[in-house]
Amino acid sequence: MGNRAGAKDAAHVRLHHWWMESEAYRDLKPVSRCLLHELMRLAGRDKNGRVSLGRRRAAPLLRVNPDTVTSAYEELVEHGFIQLTREEEWQQGKEREWRVTILPCNGHEPTHDWQQWQPGQPVRKPPRRRPG
Repeated sequence: MGNRAGAKDAAHVRLHHWWMESEAYRDLKPVSRCLLHELMRLAGRDKNGRVSLGRRRAAPLLRVNPDTVTSAYEELVEHGFIQLTREEEWQQGKEREWRVTILPCNGHEPTHDWQQWQPGQPVRKPPRRRPG
């Protein structure tokens, strides 16, 4: 039997007003916000830093095309909401892995890199796109 609504241990994604009201979050496109929420869901309690959701798997979840997912990833990186922790190994079928900076990771507090974002000044550059 699955978790009941309101159960103490029911999985959930918490969206805090203080970061949702930030300039960095407000600047995100709606698809980027939805992708962030999906990544937060996948990170759960203990997977942050090892979250993988490839663009082809994310596209139907977000109801957009894969190129739009790629742009959303880039925007989340630039705004400091996610950070790449492992590059893809497409020949071995391994997707990129990510850390959501809003959430704790490996026993460490969230880094909240998004707080450094300012218009026109990305927190970090997105990883290079794979050719093709």
